[in-house]
Amino acid sequence: MVGYVDSMAEELARATVFVVPLWVGAGVRVKIVEAMAARVPVAATRLAAEGLGLNAGEHYAAGDTPGELGGQVATLLLSPAVRGVFLERGRALAEGRWAQDIVADLQNAWCAEVV
Repeated sequence: MVGYVDSMAEELARATVFVVPLWVGAGVRVKIVEAMAARVPVAATRLAAEGLGLNAGEHYAAGDTPGELGGQVATLLLSPAVRGVFLERGRALAEGRWAQDIVADLQNAWCAEVV
């Protein structure tokens, strides 16, 4: 944990795994999307990934207890092949669902409905 950073992109570029140990809370976890878009594999609790439409074991490594999450992090750190699968799937999902042009089209469609 580093606290405040000037550039999240720089931190993600240095990261091997993005860990989200969230056991309470609500809302969309934008940092997970940012990590996936930056090709950083994610290890998270199911609650942390809730609302993003991610599949545990496909888009991110899931662990719902400290031990399970720690095991997933260890696997990602020790296995470049497993890490590669998660980073590619996460990146593909981020590009296909949250790319700037896709989000802009959705926003424009919602605005047109309101008007």
